[in-house]
Amino acid sequence: MQTIVTLKLLFRRGDIANGLILCPKSVLGDWEKKLKDWAPEIRVEKVRGSKEQREITWKTPAHIYLTTYESLRQDLGNSLGISDSPDIAKKEFDIAILDEIQKIKNPGADVTKAARHLVAPRKWGLSGTPLENRTEELISIFAFLKPGLLIYDDAQQPLKVKAAIKPFFLRRRKADVLDDLPEKNCDEVWLELSDDQRRAYDRAEKEGVFSLNNQGDSVTVQHVLALITKLKQICNIEPVSGESCKLEYLIDQLEEIKGQDDKALIFSQYSNKTLNLLEPKLRQFRPRLYDGSLSDSNRDKIIDEFQNKDDCKILLMSVKAGGLGLTLTRANFVFHFDLWWNPAVAAQAEGRAHRIGQKKTVYVTSLFTINTIEEKIQTLLKRKKELFDRVIDDLSDTNLSVTLGEDELFGLFDLRKPKQKRYSN
Repeated sequence: MQTIVTLKLLFRRGDIANGLILCPKSVLGDWEKKLKDWAPEIRVEKVRGSKEQREITWKTPAHIYLTTYESLRQDLGNSLGISDSPDIAKKEFDIAILDEIQKIKNPGADVTKAARHLVAPRKWGLSGTPLENRTEELISIFAFLKPGLLIYDDAQQPLKVKAAIKPFFLRRRKADVLDDLPEKNCDEVWLELSDDQRRAYDRAEKEGVFSLNNQGDSVTVQHVLALITKLKQICNIEPVSGESCKLEYLIDQLEEIKGQDDKALIFSQYSNKTLNLLEPKLRQFRPRLYDGSLSDSNRDKIIDEFQNKDDCKILLMSVKAGGLGLTLTRANFVFHFDLWWNPAVAAQAEGRAHRIGQKKTVYVTSLFTINTIEEKIQTLLKRKKELFDRVIDDLSDTNLSVTLGEDELFGLFDLRKPKQKRYSN
């Protein structure tokens, strides 16, 4: 909303005549609606659909072109060397705004290269997590925002990076602008696997570690991650019996929420292996499922129903599709059915409920299982709380910690790391 109001001022003063807003697919509809609500005089063209439709839209006069990172990548495919077709998004803008700008944290990614092809004298980036894992990510972002400000060698000097970006870093802290924002209470709940879950988990771990050891020096981090994923999914739900200690706990909590004027968000990384299994088991609560398979119109419909209809109490959300940008202030309970190892991801998801418009205390519960890979990961994370505050410190609103490195990943299963392998996060 701050961005939209500022755009209005720039248009009215005649400082800009057109602009581009790039955002994740999950918030495309939300941006369109907010622009309509807060700046109805600005003509917005949403660039979506087939290539032919997008080409027509790019050629249609507008104040603001609104599209996704993926669409821009496709429409500048020729410049990126991934398509023989002419670039249809080859335009000059007076301003380019990147929402969730951490999407361009990887300098080698095509979406990052596409963003750097944008021609605009004004460039803004919006993010709650400008730094997720490494200082290099921040340098990649500023290579777009302020080319030449930093070089990648600067990553070894975090204080230099901090000093360099400070003049271009406008922080909006909840503590500064929302004195009356309700509290957010966070809790961890540790559960014992059911009998079927435990048998399935122990068998999968034993077989998985045996297989990894047999691969010798050909084993990679990807093999380790695959085993971790399999084990975490069993911690969520045992696929054969359907048993789940987390689900039993969750149903008890939702029973209380159902009888009150409360709503809940339930987040998981695994849409197919967890959320799709949860949905029929939670049918009594009339849940809605929000994941990456939905069309734009269905996404908007589900969000509208959750925000405005009393009978829609539960929203099952994949972290990837629903963890960024959305406003879901009707929810005052947030359940993390599972967590990965970057705390920033969880913080972003919780931020869907704990933001402007929330009137109630927000209760966040993270579910973990005892004597499993989840406990090993959490133990490691708590042991290595080396925060990136050296770089961001008082500039950012989120505490971010280092994710697990190669040695720690192999160490989760007491595996010997192959000497010739190198893994960069």
